[in-house]
Amino acid sequence: MSNQFLTDKSLSLEAAFFGFALDKAPTFAEPGIERHYAPDHGFVLTHVALDLTIDPEAGTLVGEARLDIQPLEIGMGEVILDFDDMTVDAVENAQGTALDWEFADGKLSVSGVAPAGETVSVRWHGKPTRGLYFTGPTTAEPGRPFMSWSQCQDE
Repeated sequence: MSNQFLTDKSLSLEAAFFGFALDKAPTFAEPGIERHYAPDHGFVLTHVALDLTIDPEAGTLVGEARLDIQPLEIGMGEVILDFDDMTVDAVENAQGTALDWEFADGKLSVSGVAPAGETVSVRWHGKPTRGLYFTGPTTAEPGRPFMSWSQCQDE
């Protein structure tokens, strides 16, 4: 069984290639929201296991993600992960062997992933300013407890 699926982007590209137009692609975005498409990937991510330690009082996060990375049907491409606002501590395979990696412009590029796929572990720490938010006591609400929260967006 194939893990392939069609997106609005792939349907639009297919329509342009074969010379026909889609009547109207379904959308769930609020009016006026510009469409954003996920980037093309060079691999299939089949499972993510997260281990997070969140300290709401300090506003910090320590994490480890174990990513099951498998090749596309055409083979393993580049392994590039969106990763912003944190400090990468280590990138290793399941045997604990360090993998080469580079972090720039919010992207973590990992080299040396086995062509047949494998589990990659990424460890990081930091004080996030986006995606995970922290609240606590204020002058107006000195009794407010320390908390952290996150939310998703429609696009």
